[in-house]
Amino acid sequence: MLNKKNSTPSIYPLFATPVMMIELNINEKKILNYMKKIKYKTTKLADGCHQSFSNKILEDKILEKEKLILMNAVKYYLKTVFHYSGKFKMGNSWLTKTFPTCESQAHCHRNNWMSACYYPEENKGFSISFIRGSAVPFIDVDYDDYDSVYACESFNLIPKKGSLVIFPSYVQHRINKNLSNKNRYSLAFNINPIGHFKKGSDGEVIYD
Repeated sequence: MLNKKNSTPSIYPLFATPVMMIELNINEKKILNYMKKIKYKTTKLADGCHQSFSNKILEDKILEKEKLILMNAVKYYLKTVFHYSGKFKMGNSWLTKTFPTCESQAHCHRNNWMSACYYPEENKGFSISFIRGSAVPFIDVDYDDYDSVYACESFNLIPKKGSLVIFPSYVQHRINKNLSNKNRYSLAFNINPIGHFKKGSDGEVIYD
């Protein structure tokens, strides 16, 4: 026997990067129709990946109810994952439209704390990839399962219809190639803390 009878080994995913996907009670059809009417511009991320001219999309009164639901989802994420119950605020918010066969470059959302993307549609051809950062293994061997969250260099996620994906802003991610025959839409936004932190230390800071 490898270990004691009826004993289960404990695995501690130390210093993990928590990515949460949560399905929301939002009118997906309303948001999708809104996304299709908005004007877009090309971005530096890639040809075929377009972004809304406005980077304050969720300040539109039309989406007031949806913004509240999204913010409550972030509150749940912060409380559940980080045990953080303090104040926070929304930063920029924008829409993306990715044409078939197009994709974005890998990037992160600098100068932000947390980020999130909402998806009104589900399609096997729509996916987002999260990429391992600088904490790579010193020894690179061949694993039997590179899809394991412990061994993977990148992790592909196909968002469910009406779901919000939330993650720390430092995480490298990319819009994978749109393998469908339709445009891929998403709504992204950033979150930052509010308050006075690390009082009395050399890292003392105030976010307002």
